[in-house]
Amino acid sequence: MNILLLSLRSIIFLFAQSAIALGLHLSGSERPFADAGAYWPLYPLVANAAVLPILHHGAKKRGLRFSDYLGVFSRLNGKEILEAAGMFLLVGAAATLPNVLGVTLLWGDPSIVNRLLFPGLPLSLGIAALFMPPTQALCELPFYYGLCHDRLNGPRKIAAVAAFLTVQHAFLPFVPDLRYLLWRIISFAPIALVYGLLYVKRTRLRPYVLISHALLDLPVAIMAMV
Repeated sequence: MNILLLSLRSIIFLFAQSAIALGLHLSGSERPFADAGAYWPLYPLVANAAVLPILHHGAKKRGLRFSDYLGVFSRLNGKEILEAAGMFLLVGAAATLPNVLGVTLLWGDPSIVNRLLFPGLPLSLGIAALFMPPTQALCELPFYYGLCHDRLNGPRKIAAVAAFLTVQHAFLPFVPDLRYLLWRIISFAPIALVYGLLYVKRTRLRPYVLISHALLDLPVAIMAMV
């Protein structure tokens, strides 16, 4: 049951791509599954709508409130302000450097990946993608490191959850190409682990961790509109 829950978002992403592919096939697309990959910035909206009630139910079952997964804004002391600033720098590095390194090693040309991930969406759908960053902040890390993490036992819970969080990005979108899949794993494994440690171990900084997550996803939503 825990494996199914941890895999839920990946399953939803694959379902969303398949459903869009079916619609494109019926409208005459010659490569419906590949063409459906262009809509991947919208997949998280579907997943977030699905996991939000699960989060509410899971919190209630444990005697918590959904807001407990988000943390509470509280006045930070000087040390915590420095920690928060360092956290934003760490998150930025962990999200950017492996991505660039992976692209360079596997392709040598970042524009190849940009063309693959951002072929262009209709403006109305691109605008809808702007809802992705805030809903991701509310749902993704709380789902993985709040709800799922709490259901697991053992000393390596954070690493186990980080593995599933990493793998889900191979379905955003899913491209059956080994080099592409390897790049997605290389890109997201470090930031998934960093976010797990921050979310679980630095509870007073949790709201700022979620804000950093939204800020990371904002350029993605913007590029989907271009």
